[in-house]
Amino acid sequence: MLDQKQILVSFFGSHDTLESEKQKLKGPIAQLCVSQHLPRLEKIFIFVSKDKDPDLPKSKLFFKRYCDDGLEQLYQKYADTQTIEFSIDNPTDQKEISELVGQYVAEFNKYTQSGYEVYVNLSSGTPAMIAVMSLLIATKRLAGIGIYSPNPEFDTEVRIDRLDYYHKSFDYKMLHLFIDKYNYQALSECLRDKTLIGNIVTNNFKSLAEFAKNRLLGNFEKAAEIYQGKNWDLSYETPQQLVGQAYEYFWVAKIAQKNGDNFSAVLKLSIALEKLVYFINREILKQKYPEAISVEKNGSYVLNLACVKQKFPKFLNELESISYNNINVLDKKLDAFVSEKLLIFLTTKTAYSEYKALADYAKKLELGEKKSLRNKRNKLAHYVAEARPVPEKFFENASALLQETADKFGSQFPEGYFTQDVYEQINENLRKEILF
Repeated sequence: MLDQKQILVSFFGSHDTLESEKQKLKGPIAQLCVSQHLPRLEKIFIFVSKDKDPDLPKSKLFFKRYCDDGLEQLYQKYADTQTIEFSIDNPTDQKEISELVGQYVAEFNKYTQSGYEVYVNLSSGTPAMIAVMSLLIATKRLAGIGIYSPNPEFDTEVRIDRLDYYHKSFDYKMLHLFIDKYNYQALSECLRDKTLIGNIVTNNFKSLAEFAKNRLLGNFEKAAEIYQGKNWDLSYETPQQLVGQAYEYFWVAKIAQKNGDNFSAVLKLSIALEKLVYFINREILKQKYPEAISVEKNGSYVLNLACVKQKFPKFLNELESISYNNINVLDKKLDAFVSEKLLIFLTTKTAYSEYKALADYAKKLELGEKKSLRNKRNKLAHYVAEARPVPEKFFENASALLQETADKFGSQFPEGYFTQDVYEQINENLRKEILF
């Protein structure tokens, strides 16, 4: 109804304080207050964590910031604001958060029963807080609720009661919210707590959450095992598949960097670079030595080492020449050789002098069949992760290689392949795999 009154329920989060510090529109809560979706807002419920240690940096003192920065007064300008102060031992403990919010569910539902539209902000709070709020919505403990999808503009609204929870499309819609928020890890942990969710959430949704978490973290084989035992061809042997996987790993590395997971950021970025270099050099060598490379029916390439050794001795010499555009990983037998060179490439292409030792470390990695490519990646990733933060130059190198791939080999890919947003590519692949 056009004249329905509205209430907003939200946690107070770091984005609300950071935006205030920047003297912008003071975060997602304030943006929602002035958005076109809440023209009849009458009541705001805001959960604000009490400050346990007054000696923490001001940026960590949420309640002090909430009061000192005049944010409560700001929200009062838009609607009657009720501040709910709370104190929990662990802001990432889903059970504690669920018990906290559960005390107010009945009060929120009274507004629904009185004809109000109730909206929940999924842009503020810890990942665990957002996971709990989302599950309260998904399990319909909060009745007739509306939600705001977390996105940079904080203005996308979805009506939960327009979707059937027990239908795949709704499972996907809820899952999509967690993917948007890079929140799949918290969701996965939340779904494992049977005392928290009981048997209300569908098994399909649980499997989708595990699938998405592993898929977006780059654990492709695990993802295939989890989702209802379905097996996908994850070999990525064709040119488009190889580059597509590199895109996914690159984006996963950015997500890991955003979440402060330096180990995963370096690990996934090194895999992305390997996939791109693998693709680029196969294409270059295929053009230069067509007799040495055969193309399978499925589009994958096979290096004929016997042919190379017999007819193209210069080709083997080229394998020893490692440069920005010539790191060759055409055969698994070359893994040990290439992995060392690739790791050196990853580390020495940075202008950060404090990371010069990384190249020396990479050179010391033991070669030979006993040491796998994965083993070497893990070692280097652990080594790099000890430094804070991960050098931006790492990502610049990968971006440059992505662009070079587009410039040199774009004709092999569908129109718009390299201009499409990376996240949209991942999301579209995920949507197809879940719904079809």
